[in-house]
Amino acid sequence: DSPGFFYAIQMDVEGHLANCFWVDARSRIAYKNFGDVVLFDPTYLTNKYKMPFVPFTGVNNHHQSILFGCSLLWDETEETFQWLLHTWQEAMFGISPRTTITDQDAAITNAVAKVFPNSAHHFCMWHIEKKIPEYLSHVFHAFDDFKNKFSKCLHCTTTPEEFEIAWIDIMKMYNLEEHIWLRKIYTIREKWIPAYVRTTFCAGMSTTQRSESMNKYFKDYLNSSTPMSVFVTQYDKAVDARYDKVREKDYKTKHSKAILKTLYPMEDEAAKIYTRKIFQKFQEELIQSQKFISEKIEVQDGIHIYKVHLFQRETPTYIVRLNLELKNATCS
Repeated sequence: DSPGFFYAIQMDVEGHLANCFWVDARSRIAYKNFGDVVLFDPTYLTNKYKMPFVPFTGVNNHHQSILFGCSLLWDETEETFQWLLHTWQEAMFGISPRTTITDQDAAITNAVAKVFPNSAHHFCMWHIEKKIPEYLSHVFHAFDDFKNKFSKCLHCTTTPEEFEIAWIDIMKMYNLEEHIWLRKIYTIREKWIPAYVRTTFCAGMSTTQRSESMNKYFKDYLNSSTPMSVFVTQYDKAVDARYDKVREKDYKTKHSKAILKTLYPMEDEAAKIYTRKIFQKFQEELIQSQKFISEKIEVQDGIHIYKVHLFQRETPTYIVRLNLELKNATCS
């Protein structure tokens, strides 16, 4: 019924269904606009055959979770994930995402590296952090201040250099230099620590929790006893309901007026272009920016260099380089 609908089915040697993938036309169009960051999470077992249901999830211009297709898989081997990613990329006009977020799984990691060699691959921070109490319970019990210091090291360091210094200090302070699990997550720091990943566009996502919330959403339409024949039609109903929510937000943006909180012409201009949700995020940033002061340090080859810090606080200091000719700015 739908010319833009795409599906692929893989059989096993006996001619039985092994893996299947499908995506509707609306999701394919949405990917063209919002496919910069994609996360997928195969941890949701959905039917009586114990086939993992794998939704591909992204974020739209209302900051809502949107679907870029889904799959039912027979197993979770690297070969299966490679088939899935290749098939999905084919459905998405051969375009790879700029950033892929998954959990920390060897089969997925290898498949992503082979199929999307030019994409940044991040690990879900939440999955790693929830293991901390399990692996470091002895340190938590022995030192009351450890939890707070470790959290600050992960979340409050803004540059890789800052993170490295804080990490080494904590390892020495609590005698954790030989801790196997900590050494393991340290070797992959560039894939999940905010100080490293903040240079990559992630659409505000650092975890696969959007994917998990999507799994919860599907539970209203599907459960482990849903037969395959019903599964596709129920999935379709679930997608329809998502698009109803998108239309609702589109209508609100079009027919309501944003409330301005400053006298900046920039705010008024942004209110006319952004969706309501994105404008709220922008407005909050604009208001918070008033806490900072900037001092011009020098001009180098047409680049204006500023020192920026909080009002009445000299640290931390950020260096901002403004190129007026190219109309771009970079911050340390």
